[in-house]
Amino acid sequence: MNTPHSTRIGWLVSALITSGTVAAFILVFLLHPLAAGAAPSTQHAAQAAAAPVLTGHPQIARKNNRYNDALVAKKLSRLHKLVRPLDTTNYVASHSYPVIFVHGFNSNASIDCKASYWGTAISFLHNTAGWQGSLVTVGYYKGDHDCDAYLGNYAAFCASENAGNQGTTNEDLRHVSCELAWYIWENYTQYGINVQLVGHSMGGLLIRQALYDTPIDIYLPPYLLAQDAVTMSTPHGGIPIVGAAFFICGNCLQAEQMRTNNPFWETLNSYGQNPQGAGWGTDWTMFGSSCESWYNVFDPGVDWHSALDMTGGHKTEYLNPPCYDHGGYLKDTSTSFNADANWCDGCGADVVSNSSKSWPRSLENMALALDSQYW
Repeated sequence: MNTPHSTRIGWLVSALITSGTVAAFILVFLLHPLAAGAAPSTQHAAQAAAAPVLTGHPQIARKNNRYNDALVAKKLSRLHKLVRPLDTTNYVASHSYPVIFVHGFNSNASIDCKASYWGTAISFLHNTAGWQGSLVTVGYYKGDHDCDAYLGNYAAFCASENAGNQGTTNEDLRHVSCELAWYIWENYTQYGINVQLVGHSMGGLLIRQALYDTPIDIYLPPYLLAQDAVTMSTPHGGIPIVGAAFFICGNCLQAEQMRTNNPFWETLNSYGQNPQGAGWGTDWTMFGSSCESWYNVFDPGVDWHSALDMTGGHKTEYLNPPCYDHGGYLKDTSTSFNADANWCDGCGADVVSNSSKSWPRSLENMALALDSQYW
C-alpha cells in the first residue's frame, strides 16, 4: 500500500501523544519536509525520478508495426546504444516537433530546396500555423542546393543497401531511403525526438520505404520515431504507363522503380502498406488531385488514384476548385475552408467515400495533419 508521507507522520505523532511523551514534538521537527537538511534530499529524489531510464531492450513490437524486439536489441548492441523506453499508447500533439521535407524526382538531379520548392510551405507552417519546431529540408541529388541537410553524408551506413550512382537519378531508391532513415536516427530518434515527415511526389515513396525497411533490415537503424507522415502527389500506386521512364529521363533507374511492373514498387505495394514508426506509430495523410493525369502531354502529373493508393490513413482527392497541378499543393497559402474535395479516413487503397465543398486547402490541410491524429 502506498501511504502518503504526511499520513504516516500523523499516525506516529498520534501514537506518541497517546503514550504521553514529548518526543512527538521532536519527531514532527525531524520528519517534516521543511526541516533543516530535508530539502536537498527531496530535490535529489525528484531529479532521480525525472531522469530517463535507459535500456538496450526497448519493447517496440506492436500489432500495428513490423518491429521485432530481438532485432531492435541486436541493432542497438551493435551501435553500443542505450535508449529511453518508448511511449506506445499516446499520440502527443506538439508544434515543437521538427518537420523534415523530402523533395521529389528531378530529371536534372538538381533541386533548389528552399526558394522554388519548399519555401512557401515552410513559411506557411512557421508564420501562419505557428509551428515552433525546426523546419528541415533534405536533399539527395548532387545538384541540390540551399538544403539544410544532404542525405549523401549518410551513405557510409548504407554500403550494403544497393549502393551506387550516388546523387544521380540512377541511385537506387532503397539506397536513398536508407540514407534518410539514418539521417533521422542520427539526428533525432536516438535522442528520443519525434519527427514529422512531409514528402512531395517521389519524396513520399522515400519516406514510405524508410519506414517499411527499418523494422526488418539489419543494416538500417534500430527504429524510427515519426508520428506523422504527409504525402502530396506521391505515386503510391506506381506509374502504369509502358515506356514512361524513357520519356521521363531516358530510362533512369528511379523512374523505372516507380513503374508498376518494377520489383521495387511490387515489394512496397505487397508488403509496405501503411508502414509504421516505433512508439505510438505513424499517422499517414495523402493528397491527390483530379486535375492531375498521367496522360496530360503538356503538364503530366500523378493520377489521383495512384496518389491515394495505400491502405489506411487520411486521404483527400482535391477537385476543382482548387484543381492542383503537380506542384500546386506546395504553393496554396489560403486558410479558407472552401476547397471541393472527396475524402476518407482509414479507407482502402484509393477509395474516397465522402465529399465536401468546404475542405481545407493543401498547406492548411498539411498543417492540420501534422497537428492531429484525427485529421
